[in-house]
Amino acid sequence: MKSLSTKVSEDTPSILATEITLAQIKTDLDEIAIDTDNLDVALSTLATEATLGDVKTDLDSLVAKDYATETTLGSVLSAVDDIEPKLDTLIAKDYATETTLVGLKSDFEGVDFSTETTLATRLSESDFDTKIALVATEATLGDIKSDLDTISGHVDVDLSTVATEATLSDIKTAQTDGSQETKIVDASNNAVTSSDAGGGIRALDVNVASGITLEVNLDNADDDVLVYGWDGSTNQKIKTDVDGNLQVDVLSTSLDGVDFATETTLLAILAKIDVTVTGEVPTGAINGMNDFYTTFFSYKPGSTRLYLNGIRQQEGLGFDYVENVAHTIVTFAIPPLGGDTILVDYIKA
Repeated sequence: MKSLSTKVSEDTPSILATEITLAQIKTDLDEIAIDTDNLDVALSTLATEATLGDVKTDLDSLVAKDYATETTLGSVLSAVDDIEPKLDTLIAKDYATETTLVGLKSDFEGVDFSTETTLATRLSESDFDTKIALVATEATLGDIKSDLDTISGHVDVDLSTVATEATLSDIKTAQTDGSQETKIVDASNNAVTSSDAGGGIRALDVNVASGITLEVNLDNADDDVLVYGWDGSTNQKIKTDVDGNLQVDVLSTSLDGVDFATETTLLAILAKIDVTVTGEVPTGAINGMNDFYTTFFSYKPGSTRLYLNGIRQQEGLGFDYVENVAHTIVTFAIPPLGGDTILVDYIKA
């Protein structure tokens, strides 16, 4: 009988794997087992058919959207960049807070403002346009300010040295009730009389203010009073003669050679000066039938401004009114109704 080892060696085919080969195979199988486990994990994370279907639906929906292009987004970004500094400027402004605005609202509560109805009533009053016409224009106020500035520039007086109304009244009373008298003195404070120390005649010069009466006693037959006044020339002598009659010495009794303006010249000058009439109520019945109204003066053609119930009318054929050839009448296209108001402005012819 052969030994077991001999038996195995004799009966075992030569194709059987060796121990080393089997060990290698085992190692490979172990690696395969590990990969299989990893594959199971990977497969568990894969989307199902249903999930993939939902994803496809969502993608189709996204594709259908009208999304902005890269160019459009670039333009939007540029606009945002432009707005950003403006927003920074607005943020830097000192705007009123909510508390401040609430305070202002509280201040105005209870103020009796005119309602729209009240203002409309005032606007429709018949004398509204007349009152507006009396309001000074910007140009007029500017002229007044210029005159006041000129006056102010010439007034340079210490007001503390100016006599009050009461003081002037006391002086007037004292001078007229006989309690005080006014004397004219010379540089040495001597009273000025009609004769000097040598017995000679001395002229007494007195400048009399307007409205003051100067009384002079003439105690000699040859006394006279010499007064310089205005009789057509500067500083002409106005005096009394020995009989006490008023005498006027005139240098010349003729006006020959004086280049006075003629009436024609004066009328030509006057014609160049525009005199504007404003707020006049023209003459004529307001009854829904009468359509023509007469102005007080003749007007320059094209200068009329006609107002019906405060609304200016348009002049010309086919419009609200026309001027007549005599330039004293305006004629409405539609006669004004009773209760309407008519005012006219124009430049005198």
